[in-house]
Amino acid sequence: MKMLKIDLRIPFWCSFTQYGTMNIQQTYLFPPPPTVFGMLLNALGKPAAHTITDDSAKQRLIEEYLDDYSKLRFSIVVRDMGEKIDDYLNILKGNRKIEDVEADLKNKITEKIGSFDDLEIDKKELNKITNKLKRRDIADESLKNIMDVLKQKGATIKEITELFDFIEKSWRSLPDILKYEIRKYWLRSQVNRQRLIQPSYTIYIRSSDESGGYSLNSLSSHLRNPKRPLYLGESDGMVEVGIKGDGIVEVEDDVYTSSKISSVLPGIYQNTQLVKIPVKLRYDSSEKHNLLCSVPLGDIGKKVPCSNVYGENIVFL
Repeated sequence: MKMLKIDLRIPFWCSFTQYGTMNIQQTYLFPPPPTVFGMLLNALGKPAAHTITDDSAKQRLIEEYLDDYSKLRFSIVVRDMGEKIDDYLNILKGNRKIEDVEADLKNKITEKIGSFDDLEIDKKELNKITNKLKRRDIADESLKNIMDVLKQKGATIKEITELFDFIEKSWRSLPDILKYEIRKYWLRSQVNRQRLIQPSYTIYIRSSDESGGYSLNSLSSHLRNPKRPLYLGESDGMVEVGIKGDGIVEVEDDVYTSSKISSVLPGIYQNTQLVKIPVKLRYDSSEKHNLLCSVPLGDIGKKVPCSNVYGENIVFL
């Protein structure tokens, strides 16, 4: 049996916010499997599902991620729990629907400008113009400058006038409730967030994908040369990834039993710290998202099936 072994060290701090917490954000003691999967997506350069605005494309991506996640199994060893502290943040809470309205309007403006008969303009300059025109509070001086640019590029006065009229009508025709929501003031709120200072973990990964993007070889390569900077949990939770060689270790398929377990394991055992963690992606509509686990602090008092990796007994979640 083959698996990928990676060591994760947090040089500063991290936080794995417990699901459902709001102003008082408690943290899990270690990164749950979905959090580790998120780090892998970052290494592979994959987009986050919530950043996709097209509903059908977003749903396809979610289904793809659910399938990809099902190919992986994780075993998590807590090397050092770090120091848990309380951090206090002042955040702004408000409504971001104006971003959706502006994005939709930008697409319509781009399409309308693209229909101008004799316009000659490159994509970069067109993008700069549409980014300004989509704004609800665009200044008159900016409108005049855009008009001059469009005229120089071949647009007629009639085309420009119709474009500006279209934009004005688009804002006026919004439903009253939407107008209210995009004008709401943002409110300041204090958040109590737990953080872990300089913890470290070892993650073992098994994959049923033998040659695709989630094969052990592919994951090893991308973790050593990630497409984007890696973090664990919150976006400010920088992580150092340590991999010896390619990180792929091979162990015997024989199942051992031992009461001395190094990794987090499902269930309740003595001499452990209990924690309930999410084990499924947030978009998974199936039941039983959470799993009650034990973090061993010593001999757990009962022999359980495990894999022996160079003298270390681990259990996959």
